[in-house]
Amino acid sequence: MANLLQFGLSASKGTLVRGKDLPICKFYSSTATDKISGGMVVKISAGSGNAVPSVTSVELAGSSDADQYGVVVNNVVKAEHGVGEMVEVAVCGDEVIMEASDVITAGSQVAFDSSTGKVATQGSSEYAIGIAQESAGADGDLIRVLITVTGALGVAGT
Repeated sequence: MANLLQFGLSASKGTLVRGKDLPICKFYSSTATDKISGGMVVKISAGSGNAVPSVTSVELAGSSDADQYGVVVNNVVKAEHGVGEMVEVAVCGDEVIMEASDVITAGSQVAFDSSTGKVATQGSSEYAIGIAQESAGADGDLIRVLITVTGALGVAGT
């Protein structure tokens, strides 16, 4: 993570550790006051015909975990984005900082918990967002996660 701190920035949820050519997506929600921020998991949405994909927060939409597309990348200039604003999304093969909700062992597959906005070790009926690249010792720890979902092609229990 040598490059991560090259400008004196500290790691936070949604900080991109590794990745390039991130998709830029338009945040869509049927509720005009909804916000989205780094570290939140999103799914592709049916937003109105745009030249860029529209995404909806899994946390706000309460959608099935099978619909996961990627993780919103932290923006150091703007902490939250409103409906209609553009966000970068870390997708399969990218590595991003996420917040743990409990102890996680490095190498474990992790699932996103939409009720807490954090990741936890994947349960048997959950869809994995990625693989923990380091261990978390407690709730609130920030860990690197390699994103492994490929759009809506996640497989439960794997």
